[in-house]
Amino acid sequence: MQQQISNKTQAQRKKLIYIAHPIKGNIEENLAKIRKIVKSIYSSPKYATVVPLVPYYLDVLLLNDEIPEQRQRGLNNGLALLAKNSQINELWLCGDVISDGMKAEVFAAFESKIKVCAFNGLFNELKQLEEEWEKRLD
Repeated sequence: MQQQISNKTQAQRKKLIYIAHPIKGNIEENLAKIRKIVKSIYSSPKYATVVPLVPYYLDVLLLNDEIPEQRQRGLNNGLALLAKNSQINELWLCGDVISDGMKAEVFAAFESKIKVCAFNGLFNELKQLEEEWEKRLD
């Protein structure tokens, strides 16, 4: 019984983090970068409470990014996870640029009041998206 309570408490402390990363272009290279990011999260004690979510990873493997309908389906799958009442705690922007798909993910996170964090020098781009979002609300 005590072990069950402990497991439940540990699970409640976990943070669900949506990892946003560009895919288009060199897809295999970008998937490798995503694997490296997730591996570093798993191997760092600093991120022991983080559950990284990369919902589009499987979509990229099974859907054709060059077919607009399939690309949109994959994007919509991720956006559904970021919709209101989501259990996702944060969205982390990773990579060298914020792609159009990532921009849609950021706006979905803003809409759902999910905290967005930028990595790898994407702070200025995130600030621009925050300003663009604020203008939409006016």
